[in-house]
Amino acid sequence: MTEAMETSSNGNTQAVSGMLETMLSGSWPSWRTLRRPDASIHEQMDRSMGAMTTVQQALQKLVEDINRSNEQAANRLSGTLEDAMKQSAANQQLLTDQMRQFVEDFRKLVTDEQDKSKRTMDEAVSSVLSQLATAVEQLETTRRTAASQEQSRNRYSDQPDSELVGGLSGQVEELLKSMPSRCR
Repeated sequence: MTEAMETSSNGNTQAVSGMLETMLSGSWPSWRTLRRPDASIHEQMDRSMGAMTTVQQALQKLVEDINRSNEQAANRLSGTLEDAMKQSAANQQLLTDQMRQFVEDFRKLVTDEQDKSKRTMDEAVSSVLSQLATAVEQLETTRRTAASQEQSRNRYSDQPDSELVGGLSGQVEELLKSMPSRCR
């Protein structure tokens, strides 16, 4: 941007110089033809030269003002660009901070949910293991009872048949004695 302003300023300076040269060279041939040693011509030339000097000074001042204006515009533009870049950097930092906070919050949420899931799973497994232990105890009790009953049956089956029959006969006789005679 500054280069464009400098180029414009140099172009303005060259245009003003060219304009002055054209004015001087255009009026110079007419002064040569007038070769009268008249005082009024000298006065007119002095006035013309004075006017040209005034025009040249005014144009140089204009060029300087344009240069200063270009410089001020470049400085303002540079300042505006600098401010915009600072604001952009601040916005980027804010966005980065917000993203970092979001990631931290998300990680915390995931960790909390994993902890809840782990506790729920631990409770469920503990409950299943407790029920399994109770079932195993019940199976053990049932097995012992069955083993005891099996032993009892085996004891009775090992006794001789005569003892069983004798024992039965004695029981039947006692039963008959206890019954009244009419029922017989």
